[in-house]
Amino acid sequence: DIARLDDQGHYWYLGRDSQIIKRGKQVVYPYTIENRLFEYPLVKAAAVIANNDIKEGEVPVAFVELKSKIPSSNIENEIMAYLKKSLKIWEMPSQIIVLAKLPLNETGKIDRNQLKKWL
Repeated sequence: DIARLDDQGHYWYLGRDSQIIKRGKQVVYPYTIENRLFEYPLVKAAAVIANNDIKEGEVPVAFVELKSKIPSSNIENEIMAYLKKSLKIWEMPSQIIVLAKLPLNETGKIDRNQLKKWL
């Protein structure tokens, strides 16, 4: 696990080392993007994983499960517009994929390996 210590002595969880996304010369923490996704009122669950990219090495891809049925056909664009307000350009997902249900592993955690296979 990776964490950072702020000026007030508080630790902030950034995620697992194996999940870090190296986009060009920037390091992207999926946890940062996921936290912003959870703040969007329609998002029930979210996971961000790395996808290989010829130009940038890796890019983040966000998978989301919504609290209710898709309210509009542009929900992916609406979520992207929301993320642009608070994320740095290199933290922005290359795409948002809406799923009816995120896959879970035997321990009840989001199955990131299954998401990777679907890419």
